[in-house]
Amino acid sequence: MYHWYGMGGHWWSWLGWLALLIIVVLIVYIIVKTLNSRSEFSSKKENSTTEALKILNERYARDEISEEEYLHRKETLTEDRTR
Repeated sequence: MYHWYGMGGHWWSWLGWLALLIIVVLIVYIIVKTLNSRSEFSSKKENSTTEALKILNERYARDEISEEEYLHRKETLTEDRTR
């Protein structure tokens, strides 16, 4: 039936399937990249907080800051900022 009246449409159907496959692959790629970027952001945030606490502990150990200032800064660094 594809070749009726000189219409050779058989290869067009393959292009449609190829286009659909490309669209599905792009959607999956976008979803994976989005999920990975969220987890990377979370781990970077944890790493920066850990590094800041390490520096704060070192400064307190060297007696560069008071206990009150240490506790205040530690509380500020560890509080949940997802609000």
